[in-house]
Amino acid sequence: NTSEVAGYEILGRISKDTQLPANLEELFEISSFFNLAPELSSLFRIEGVRVQEKLPKTCLLFMNTHPSEMNSIDDLEKSLTNLREMAPEATIVMEIHERSIQSVDTLKYVRQVLSDLDIKLAYDDFGVGETRLVELARVPPDYLKFDISIIRNIHLAPTRLHQMVKTFVDASKDLGIITLAEGIEKKEECEKCRDLGFELGQGFYYSMPLQQSGIVSGD
Repeated sequence: NTSEVAGYEILGRISKDTQLPANLEELFEISSFFNLAPELSSLFRIEGVRVQEKLPKTCLLFMNTHPSEMNSIDDLEKSLTNLREMAPEATIVMEIHERSIQSVDTLKYVRQVLSDLDIKLAYDDFGVGETRLVELARVPPDYLKFDISIIRNIHLAPTRLHQMVKTFVDASKDLGIITLAEGIEKKEECEKCRDLGFELGQGFYYSMPLQQSGIVSGD
């Protein structure tokens, strides 16, 4: 409930002066065709760690995983171990999209790997597609990021949606999970999310993306 910067999310962007597709989803589709999506995802995280050296040391650093990385946990573990060795002091939060979760057992193992490396866990885009309440209860993350589709114009949404969102926010707090509202672009959205109990907010309302060494990071 303050205006202080809590952290940054590292997001990769493709330079216009290359022959690579500017659309990141298209680039990952191409890399997936050649079974290289995990390597590309890892590369973005490595670049993100290099960027974090220019950011305040006390800030959280949110990083993404690609769903394909859940198919080879050993390789993901090696990638994350390398990441921790590169930035031993950084407070890293690894984001996992709820649709990439294959099983509770796999998620438990990933959670243990992250804990051993002192890396926090966040479930990304919560509330779209299949909401995984079982995983949320059995393997609580450190952070729960509510999808932009829920937050956009939430101040204009019907009361029943507000009640439902607040129920999830309150339940998350009971589990010791920090809640974050994604995609806040208006003052009214910010105020409504505060009313609903969100502890963190992310979006253009707070700051436009900041470019660092060819990588774009947004707080």
